[in-house]
Formats: sequence, structure tokens, C-alpha cells
Amino acid sequence: MNQYKDSLQISGQIKDSWYEAIGRLYLQQDNYDSAKKYYLLALNTKSVNNDQLLKAYILNNLGVIFSPYSIDSTLYYYTQAKNIYLTEGDSLKVASCGINLGIVYKNLGLYERALEQLFESALVLEKINEGRYLASCYNTIALIYSRQNDLIKSLEYHKESLKIRKELQMKQLVASSYNNIGIIYRKLEEYDSSLFYYENSLKIKKEQQDTLGIGVTLNNIGLVLMDQKKYDLAEPYLKKSLELRTIKDDEAGIAITKNNLGLLYLNTGENTLALAYLNEAALLIQSLGLLEEMKVNWETKLQVYEELGLHQNALEASKNLIIVKDSLLNIEKTESLVEMQTKYETEKRSREIEMLEQSRSLQEGKLKLRQIWISLLILCAVFLSILGFLLRNRWRKEKVAKIKVEVLMQELHHRVKNNLQLLSSIFSLQSRGLQDTNAIEVIKSSENRINAMAIIHQKLYKNSESRNIDLKSYFTEMIEELAESYGYDVSSHNIKIHIDPIDLDVDKVIPLGLIVNELVSNSFKYAFPNHENPSLMVELKYHQKHLELEVADTGSGFNREQVTKDSMGLNIIDTLSRQLKATVKWQTKGCVKFNLKVAI
Repeated sequence: MNQYKDSLQISGQIKDSWYEAIGRLYLQQDNYDSAKKYYLLALNTKSVNNDQLLKAYILNNLGVIFSPYSIDSTLYYYTQAKNIYLTEGDSLKVASCGINLGIVYKNLGLYERALEQLFESALVLEKINEGRYLASCYNTIALIYSRQNDLIKSLEYHKESLKIRKELQMKQLVASSYNNIGIIYRKLEEYDSSLFYYENSLKIKKEQQDTLGIGVTLNNIGLVLMDQKKYDLAEPYLKKSLELRTIKDDEAGIAITKNNLGLLYLNTGENTLALAYLNEAALLIQSLGLLEEMKVNWETKLQVYEELGLHQNALEASKNLIIVKDSLLNIEKTESLVEMQTKYETEKRSREIEMLEQSRSLQEGKLKLRQIWISLLILCAVFLSILGFLLRNRWRKEKVAKIKVEVLMQELHHRVKNNLQLLSSIFSLQSRGLQDTNAIEVIKSSENRINAMAIIHQKLYKNSESRNIDLKSYFTEMIEELAESYGYDVSSHNIKIHIDPIDLDVDKVIPLGLIVNELVSNSFKYAFPNHENPSLMVELKYHQKHLELEVADTGSGFNREQVTKDSMGLNIIDTLSRQLKATVKWQTKGCVKFNLKVAI
């Protein structure tokens, strides 16, 4: 590579037209940092800007380079490349960029946007009869429908993708499609069909000598046989899968297969062997940070310990399982579970009391035949005593349950706060090793968003008796921390904070907090550095059952429609405002002023 660079130099200077060539060579060698450097240099040259197709090609490659660590940049470069290809009338490249954007949106969980890009690309590819890209497009659409649990549509598009790949004799991808279809049939519990497609996938992978792929499919076949409770048949498939994955040093695959073997031996009653595989899997899972497999591991261990009568180990496994499940994505599920459990227990106790009352009524009727007045008095006394006991017992149990729930919720908020602070620290450490200003800014923005939520959970942890947050305290603390992170001081700069003393439920505070975080961060990033006497005003008032938020700064303004397309921050503000069903007004000419009105 160095020799090539030397040959591209004239009088010690690299020609403008050669920056792209050097970037392309570095990209072919998977040297993304160097490829990015030369591609960015190429974008600033006259020769590239005079050749729009070459510019689009570079932008698309920059999207590939940024995809592992900067979603905002990835979306920006893919979109810019697609727009140029549209202008130049290159339909195939337009569709290719659309597929790339669809994959990014899929990974972000924005399935509607992903499908919009993919279906648009599919129409173009069908029209120009480009099968290779169309098969990839159908495959991605199928994966999205599978995530949405629309298995019938997923199966339909997987089969369309398979049909094209067969026609084009793309054997390795045909094997992949067979495997994907086998997964869908397993989810549909159509096990014979699932095995049929897995076996077809396995046959091709053996012909291609794809050791790692064979290991994956053998593992999948083993799972189907386990679903059918054919454990003796499943065992050799899983063991062979483990052998091949070990040969290829596929640590994640090894962990998954060992987990599956642990589950198999649990079901065959070989608990000691099951525990050995689960312990081996746990070591790999912890080092790789595979959260879902860690959950499966602890769930299976819990059953093994219970089978072996190791109650202390089972208790420890239960605690670890709770810790694994305790993540940001599971907060709502945890709250719903507690709510459902409490409702179930309450209804159960109500049914028990109703049955006792019916039983006593029957007994009372029989006793009336013998001793009407005396029996009636005795029954009343007994009824009142039992009712008093039941009410007291119920009150005591509900009190204990309430305390337990409060403790669990307090611990949950504490753990979430700690996890958020840990993520913030990781982002902060990562930013220190970066030199690219855009990457540093993206990480800093993510860190600020996490801190905005961490402050909420800190306040919930301190006040476990309420879900309400003091908005004045919360916003003041958050704005002060944001100012400090950007090198400003609330007391010495023209930063005015006027917040009415309001307590608001955490479900509304979180989106409001993230909106204020984005607006204030933008002020410190864009308005303050570019103004001789910058100012910022944050005002939140309560009036006639409405909250009115206003954030204004002395920035120079911006084109909102143009910036929103490429700004993750402004997209977050728009999305959260819709979630709050709020009325929003922007003023972006000569200054920046944001007004939001929401009913509470």
C-alpha cells in the first residue's frame, strides 16, 4: 500500500483524482480509518465534485464505513448518495442505496421506514429485472416481518427470495434462504417443513464445505427435534454442531449450542451433565456480553438446581436472572408484570372470599332450621369475627406486598440509574480515543441523552413513594450539567431558567426531559460558540391544565425542513412531541425559539 501511495505522488503532493483510488484500496483491505480519511479528502476536491456519479459512489462507501459506530452519519451518507443517483437516473444504484437504508432502519427498529425504503427499491428492481439485489431486498423484508411476528408474510418473501437465488444459482445464499425458511416454520410449529428446509440448507453447505454454516444448521435441526421431544435424535446434531463451531472458534455459536445441550440434558434428566454444559456456556456468554443467551442460561440453571434440590443455588440463580432481565428495554415489561401479578392476586383473594361467603350462607341456612334466633346470633358473631380476621389478614398481606413492590421498584430505579451512568461513562471513555469531531459529537449527544434519563431514575430512587418528578429541580439540574459538559456556567453566562413548581408523572417527564436536552444541547453547540453575547432561556409554565414549554437562544437560525432530514436530535424532538400529543411551534429565522404546549 505504501508503495502504491509513493507511486501516486508528484513532487511530494498526491493528485486530487487519486484520493478516491487510495480510499478504495484501503476499503478493500478493511482499513476503515484510512479509507475514511482519503474519501473525505476526495469529497473536497474539484475533480470529484465535477463527477457526480463518482461523488455518489464515495458517499455510499462512507455510509458503509460509518455503519459500525455512527448511525447519524451512515443515514446521511446513504441518503446523499441516493439523491445523487436519483438525479443522475441510475435506477440500480438508487435501489441499492434504498436497501442499505432499509437495513439501517431495520437495525434501529424503525420498521415502517425500513419497509418504505425496501418496497420502493423492490419496485425499481422488479422493473429493471435485477434479480441479485431483488433477492436481498425480499430477504430483508422477510426478516422485518418475522420481527413483527407476521410469520405468513415473512414466509412469503423468504420464498420469493429463495426462488430468485435458485434461478441465479447463488448456492451459498440459497442455503441461507433455506435456513431462514426453516426458522419461520419452526416458529409456526410446522416441524416437518422446518426440518425439510434445514436439511436442504445443510446439503448445500456440505457441498460448499461451509464448516461454520454447517454448525449453525445442525444446531437448528437439533432445536426442532428438541421441540418434538426427540432428545435422543437431537443430541448428535447438537454435539456435531458444537464440534464444528469449536473448530472455527465461533465463541458465540459455542455458547448458544452449549446452552441448548444444557436444556437437552435437563429434559432427559441428566442434570449433572446439563449443569456442566451450562457453566461452560456461562463463561463465554459473560465475556461476550450475550444478554439473551445469559437469560436462557440462568433460566435453565434454575430448573436444574430445582431438580437437584439445590435450593440455595436456585435462589442465587433467581437473583441473577432478575439482574439480567433488569435492562432499559425491560422496564415497561417489568412494571406490567408486577401490575398483572398484583391484579391476579387481588382477584384470586376476592374469589376466595366470595366462596367463603357462599359456604357460610349455606351453613347459616341449615342452622336456621334448628335454632333460628340463637343460631342467627352465633352465625353473626362468627361471621363478623371471620370477616374481621380476613380483612386484617388481607390488609397485612397487601401491606407486605406493597412494601415488597416498593422495594423492588426502588431497586429497579437504582439499577437503571447505575446502568445509565455506566453507559454514560463508557461513552465518555470512548470519546477520549476519537479524533473525528463528528463522531465525538454523536457520542457526546448520546451521553447527554442518557444523563437526562439517569437524573429521573435518581430522583425516583430517592422518592420511592411516588412516580412524580419535581420539574423545577429536574430541569435545573439537567441544564446545569449540560452547561458544564459544554464548558459553560449557568451563574456566569446569560442562561435563564424559569420553571413553575410542578410535580409530573414520570411517563410525561421522560419525553419532556429528552426534548429539553436536545434543544439546550443544540443551543450550547451552535448558538453559544457563534455569538459574542449568547443567551439561553428555558421557561416552563402551568396554565389551565396545560404545560407550556419555551426554549429560546440567540442562534442564527436554520432551515428546519432541510436539517430535520439528517438530524437525529430534531427527529427525536418531533417523535417525542407526537408521543405527547403536543402542539409545537418553531421560529428559526434570525434566532431559534421552540414552543410546546401539552395537556396534563
